[in-house]
Formats: sequence, C-alpha cells, structure tokens
Amino acid sequence: MEDAETDCRAALKRLYAYLDGEVAGEDCSEIEAHLARCRPCLDEADFERELKRVIRRKCGETLPDGLADRVRARLRGMVEDG
Repeated sequence: MEDAETDCRAALKRLYAYLDGEVAGEDCSEIEAHLARCRPCLDEADFERELKRVIRRKCGETLPDGLADRVRARLRGMVEDG
C-alpha cells in the first residue's frame, strides 16, 4: 500500500487533467475517492476550480494566446516544488 504522501503526489499530478474533464473511468473514481478522504488535496482542488472560474469570468470565453499554458506550467511547477 502506498503511503499518504505518495498517494497525494499521484492524485495532485492528475488533478489538472481531472478538473479539465480529461480523466475518466477508474482513474476518475480514484481521484474522487482520494479527494473525499484527504482535506489538503481537496483544498487544492477547490482552489484550482475557483482559479479556473475566476480566469474564465475575467477573460470571457477566450483566453489571451498562451495564457492557459503559462498558468498551467506555473501551477505544475508550484505543485512539484511544494
């Protein structure tokens, strides 16, 4: 069985794809089960959802070229460093 830190790392690594609706089936169920039992990861997911909502609201339907990629790269770097 994986320890909690490894389990969190695996869940957070797939979080962005999950929030973008790019994860299905068993992988989706695993992430949802992890979020249901892990408050720090749930807090991270909630933050990311809210960030996506704010960006969508502030930028309208279209984002400036490259903004989404730059934001994702920065957030992934934060997760990997943190």
